[in-house]
Amino acid sequence: SAASDVYKRQGNMDGPWRDYYRNSDLAQEYFYSDNQKTGFHNEYANNGDQEIAGYYESGLRKFMIYYDTAGVAFDTVYQLPGKRKVELRRCAECPIFMVVDVLNNIYHGTQTFTHPNGQLSGEGKVFNNNKNGLWKTYHPNGELSTEGKYVYGDKEGVWKYYNVYGIMTAEVNYKNGKRHGTRKTFDEDGNVDFEANYYYGDLHGEAIYYVCLLYTSDAADDMQCV
Repeated sequence: SAASDVYKRQGNMDGPWRDYYRNSDLAQEYFYSDNQKTGFHNEYANNGDQEIAGYYESGLRKFMIYYDTAGVAFDTVYQLPGKRKVELRRCAECPIFMVVDVLNNIYHGTQTFTHPNGQLSGEGKVFNNNKNGLWKTYHPNGELSTEGKYVYGDKEGVWKYYNVYGIMTAEVNYKNGKRHGTRKTFDEDGNVDFEANYYYGDLHGEAIYYVCLLYTSDAADDMQCV
């Protein structure tokens, strides 16, 4: 959104609040009382159709209703104390694409994502709304796509990347969510074809590209670098 209207009383947000898109169309509207959201909350698409409706009490979200492009409510998420499992869809007829454990209105436990074809697309743990611990993602054909560890939402340590055939294509070290340490990429035969070092996201030192000059055979289906 590009602009907001908000009412304040003695420095506190108090009253209706509206956000607008750059074309001046309404993006969302809600109500504040003493700096806390209270009452109904509505969000709109660029074309003016309502996408989400919710309700707050003293800053705590009680429920959210999600609408499809036809304006039909297809999912309702109730915000209740205690532990429960939430399932979300992208439309009324769509399959479930995300399942997550919720504890006292916070993502906390196991989270899974699913491709439109029903195949698992991602799985791991969340802690206080942040990905934490080992996470894996998968291609639509079921082959492993990535695997690595998160620490409070940031990639940490060694992450491995694979193509749709299950062949590792890259191995990257991370620290605090940024490339830090060695990054390698591999050709389809498993040979290193690129190697570089990074320091908190920036290239550190030389980047080395490897080119094979000698193959075991001239046949395209039997070529291996030696």
